[in-house]
Amino acid sequence: MQYNFHNEKYKQSDIGGIHKEQFREYSNAELYRNDVHPEMSDRNSYIELTEGGSDWYRFVRQAMECTQETTGKKVRKDAVVLCSTVESVPPSWDEDACNQYFLQKARWYELYLRDKAGVDENSMLSVCIHLDETTPHATYVWIPIKDGRLQAKNIVDSKFLTDLQADGQDYTMRWINEWNRNHADHQLELLEPIQQGSKKKHLAEQEYKAQQISRKVEEARNSLAVIQNEIGNLTEEKRELAQQKEIVEAAHIEYKERSQKADITRQQYENKLKALTGAPDVETYETIENENRTLKKELAEKNTLIAQLKTMAEHWKEQAEQWQKKFADITGKLGRHLLTLLGFETEKDSVPEFPNSHFSAGIARLVKEVNRFDPRTLRVVPDNRDDDLFMITYTQDGDDMTLRRGFSTSREAEEWKKNYVNMAKKLQKEHPERQRER
Repeated sequence: MQYNFHNEKYKQSDIGGIHKEQFREYSNAELYRNDVHPEMSDRNSYIELTEGGSDWYRFVRQAMECTQETTGKKVRKDAVVLCSTVESVPPSWDEDACNQYFLQKARWYELYLRDKAGVDENSMLSVCIHLDETTPHATYVWIPIKDGRLQAKNIVDSKFLTDLQADGQDYTMRWINEWNRNHADHQLELLEPIQQGSKKKHLAEQEYKAQQISRKVEEARNSLAVIQNEIGNLTEEKRELAQQKEIVEAAHIEYKERSQKADITRQQYENKLKALTGAPDVETYETIENENRTLKKELAEKNTLIAQLKTMAEHWKEQAEQWQKKFADITGKLGRHLLTLLGFETEKDSVPEFPNSHFSAGIARLVKEVNRFDPRTLRVVPDNRDDDLFMITYTQDGDDMTLRRGFSTSREAEEWKKNYVNMAKKLQKEHPERQRER
């Protein structure tokens, strides 16, 4: 694994989401940007390098007030008010080695920012050590304040990043060598150094993220393949059920026809019986007896047919119940996002009852909407009706059209857009012929 030391800058509006990400404050693991395993989050460590350093909001507010007093100007909304530096180590390192290294590196980095970059005292707030992801890493959080004012642009420049890459790497290599000398039976995996001035660090990070994304895509494809296979089985069972329904309906029609024929035969028998009340001859009795035998035979066939119809009706009912159960299971696997898009309440642990015309109409509506434009043209932009809100637009025939408004934050709009695009891809795979037409 190559040495990795990556810097990030945040505006005031970013602090809430980053704080929740770092301190694992989300209740749903799917909201995290990376692969977080909540069952392992109790191994994480959160260390304050300045007293109260976990309260980023307070220190950012103080830095903004100090900047306004120093410059006499109000801090802009898009100004960088918080920085973080992320560092990763090999997954083979155990928990004890990770914690010792990251804490000592944080102390070194705190002095480095003060002595090398001239950052004000108590600017290094905290270090978050995450051991609940694929790669162990730490996030060093600090305020980019120098000479009493926020000036991230002047602090985190190209020279700072170049020097930090070289100096940080030297410290790390010395630390690993020292550890391995003192722990002969517990050697740590070495890191591949980066040549000074090389941009390969950023390439390595992108390659790592690309591998993570590729793995997620592959898992999503496998899940989708399973769902599509189950949908295919469900479609086949539905077809068989329709055939059985046709058979039952045909049998019902035959039953009605035979019943009508039996009623006619019975009426004929009654008429002949009435005619025989006047001293019938032997030939007439024989005729009635033959007709009576025929009638009994037809009635027996009728009773047999009724029994068969009852059996088929029970089988049909059982097939319908199995179809309904699988329908509910597949609907659940399609996810709450699809139900939300169709207008169903997703907070309750329920799915639409089968058959549900509203659900079917919603599917048809959503398929039609998805095939009206290319979901890849979706963009999140400020709402032209309200500057404090965001909306989602798409491109159709060279014009920008509005798909949805009223998002309070761009993150909320991006999340809705991502869910919509994922669902659009699934629906387009279910209707490839419409995709080709579009």
